[in-house]
Amino acid sequence: MRISEANASVLLSDDGRAILATVDIFVESMCWLEIDVVESEDLGLWIRVDRAGKMHFLLLRWDFILAIDVKEQTRRAVGLKSVG
Repeated sequence: MRISEANASVLLSDDGRAILATVDIFVESMCWLEIDVVESEDLGLWIRVDRAGKMHFLLLRWDFILAIDVKEQTRRAVGLKSVG
């Protein structure tokens, strides 16, 4: 499943929480972290992170994600649509 431009919550492993702590994002054990997903790829999720008033992009690797809950998105109509 490809995920892009979505709000989601992730449950991280101990290693995942330790890595995020190095960039001043602290998550307690077994707590869901809400994230803003830019795009997913084979290595993990690219997420937006606001640090010190500046926007950063961070790769959150699949290896550190135990579970993910993707919020339902509004679907765009694709194809032809009859009007009138």
